Amino acid sequence: NGIKTPGCRFESDWLRVDKQLGILYSNKTVQHLELQARIAIPRLQLSQHRVDFHIVLVGETQSSTIYLSNASPSDSRWTLAPVESDAAAFECSPCRGVLEGHRTNVSDNKAALTFYFTPNTEGRVTG
Repeated sequence: NGIKTPGCRFESDWLRVDKQLGILYSNKTVQHLELQARIAIPRLQLSQHRVDFHIVLVGETQSSTIYLSNASPSDSRWTLAPVESDAAAFECSPCRGVLEGHRTNVSDNKAALTFYFTPNTEGRVTG
C-alpha cells in the first residue's frame, strides 16, 4: 500500500484510523476526543482471469460466463471498460454494478458476467 497518512494503518483487509478530534468551545476551551474508525477495503475476485472463445466464424456470436465476487465485508461498485483496440468485437453484460459485502451466506456478493464475441474480420482478435 502506498498510502502514508499519520494515524492510518492497514490491518489485513481493513484500514484503521486513529485521530484526535479537537472541539473548540465559545469560552475558548478545547475538548479532545479520540476518533477511531475501521474501514473495510473491497476485495473483488474473478472466477477466472482469461476468457478463450476458441474458433468463432466471422459474424457469429460466441458467449462465455465468468463470476465476479466480493470477498470483503464492504459493498463495492464496479465497472468494466475496454482497454484494447479490438474491443469493438467484444461486449459484456452487465458491464457495471454493485456487489454487497460478504456478510452472510445469503449476501448478494456475486455477479455473473457474460462476455460476447462477434468477430467482423478474419484472423486473431484480442480484447
